[in-house]
Amino acid sequence: MRRLLPLTTALAALTACQAPLRPTEPTITQVAAVADDALDRLRLAAEDVLRRRGFDVDQRDLREGRITTRPVTSQHYFELWRRDVETPYDFLEASVMTIRRRAEVHITPADGAGGYEVSVIVRRERFSTPPRQFNNSAAAFQAFGGRLPGAHGEPRLTPAADQWLDDGRDAALEQRLSQEIVLEFEKGSQADAREQPDGLQ
Repeated sequence: MRRLLPLTTALAALTACQAPLRPTEPTITQVAAVADDALDRLRLAAEDVLRRRGFDVDQRDLREGRITTRPVTSQHYFELWRRDVETPYDFLEASVMTIRRRAEVHITPADGAGGYEVSVIVRRERFSTPPRQFNNSAAAFQAFGGRLPGAHGEPRLTPAADQWLDDGRDAALEQRLSQEIVLEFEKGSQADAREQPDGLQ
């Protein structure tokens, strides 16, 4: 009974919370940057922030200015050292069901205004597995194996029947990543300015 208490509490809190809005447009932040190496610095800042947030960089497209990460399963309630969810609702939701996230960062020149636009997209996916038949208590130990029949008449369900379903975007995490990328970039620019000898600033 004690083991079920955290799960029951999380479920009760989740039903009391309001789900965050799922955006349809990317989260875009304007960055005023005129230095020749500003684009490279923005890319490095984006990768540093993504890694600190627990994402693994998967691909870099320098021509398109795009950085993508591998999907990562979102933190559970006992993983307090992780930082890949932003709102209390998302934290509780990831603790009672399997959710994963992947991020994309696009860095492109701003139209007519100088500087750059940092566009962040965080996609959510929900794990889905078909229900199994449980004929006895021992079958619970095989719930996620390939030996149990399906609840809808399937002779045997294997892990191949599992899938990840698109669950929209994470606006709160997009905004936080965007802010942290800009702050990381500005912090590096200020540090370089302090290191410049007098007369070269």
